Amino acid sequence: MKKGIVVQQRRTHTVVLDRDGGFYKVNPLEQANIGDEVDYQVKKEMVFSQLFFAQEKIKSKFKIAAMAALLVLASLPLYAWYDDQKVYAFVSIDFNPSLELEVNEEMVVKNVHAFNKDAETLLGRIGTLEGQSLEDVTGAILTNSRQQGILGDLNTILVGVSYMDVHKADKVTKILDNIFERKLNSELQIATFVVPKEIREEAKHKKTSMNQEMAASIKENGTFTSNQTNMNRNEQDMIQSFFENKANKESKTKRKESENTSKNPKIQKNEKNKINEHNKKDINEKINQVMKNRANDKIPPGLEKKLSNNKKPNNIDKR
Repeated sequence: MKKGIVVQQRRTHTVVLDRDGGFYKVNPLEQANIGDEVDYQVKKEMVFSQLFFAQEKIKSKFKIAAMAALLVLASLPLYAWYDDQKVYAFVSIDFNPSLELEVNEEMVVKNVHAFNKDAETLLGRIGTLEGQSLEDVTGAILTNSRQQGILGDLNTILVGVSYMDVHKADKVTKILDNIFERKLNSELQIATFVVPKEIREEAKHKKTSMNQEMAASIKENGTFTSNQTNMNRNEQDMIQSFFENKANKESKTKRKESENTSKNPKIQKNEKNKINEHNKKDINEKINQVMKNRANDKIPPGLEKKLSNNKKPNNIDKR
């Protein structure tokens, strides 16, 4: 006789769990309840039962493994999509238009951002760039800019690259060096360099170009080492002079526009009319307010004081 726990009752048999974890069919134990410990004698079907439950365990393990495999397979497209959307590097391009590209590890452009009106105009002419290769996007920008005559405005192109993972900081810069060398053929001065992460974060906070923030940092803190930025002193000077020349050009343009405005009598007249219209509007608003106060039986504070002073008795003695 053996001892076990009743786990199932059937009309033809009782199923018992022994101390070793085995399940056995035994002769019906009608007086026993599920959970009771009983003495039992193994039926002849014991071998069959052991084999049956062993097979069930194998099937159960196989089902779990199959489900795990299915989950892994199902997650692969999602992982691939996430990996495709993940930004590998930010590419900041300045040559008067100022724009930034977000690139994944497959060198596909995922997003494009414009930092000035020239860049907005340029991107509007080119159309959708997202989803194209870095080489095709760069080629489209250079080709369209050359056609519009804005490529050589400042005789320099700055290309700053900021990597999400600093340990992989060389792939994009090498590709861009190759692209510009083939597309421009020494037509312009080109500086391709790595932008440190802290500079990118500061530029993001200010909503400005990484290259412009790089120039400001060089001016304020001095030069960067070649290990940090992959550029020499000459290229650092080029970055600073680029934004200085750009600022001077913008200043001259504004001054010229101002001079044209002062020389043009029609523009002067228009400006004078605008001022007169503004003054007229202010006067009308004040009149309307007085009329509104009168309608509400209210007297303006200044007028009320004046009237009260006039009502005071005259204390001068008449002789």
